[in-house]
Amino acid sequence: MSNESHKFVAIGVTHSSDTLNLICEILADPKFGFGAEGTMASGYEMTVIQAMVNEAVTAIRKHPKIHIEGHEVRFYERPRFLDDGTRYDRVIDHYLGEDPNRLSVNGISLKL
Repeated sequence: MSNESHKFVAIGVTHSSDTLNLICEILADPKFGFGAEGTMASGYEMTVIQAMVNEAVTAIRKHPKIHIEGHEVRFYERPRFLDDGTRYDRVIDHYLGEDPNRLSVNGISLKL
């Protein structure tokens, strides 16, 4: 990937399309550069512009509907660059812990 990928980072995952739609509203301002990829099964991984990470996470955490409606968002311990493995690698690392010896995957099947 080009250096452009370092302008964007993955911040976490949600498994609900309703939650994803709410986050789209919360981060609608183009300054966040918000995007998401995935499915309910593997989780929608959320990405933002690297410089906006703290503001984006704070906006999501502080939004009243997140708490009132019981939306679940799991933030990564640290933002992850998009060329840091595949989306599936980042999701597996989040749930099972990072393992440099784990083979990279391009699909996910987890029994939690």
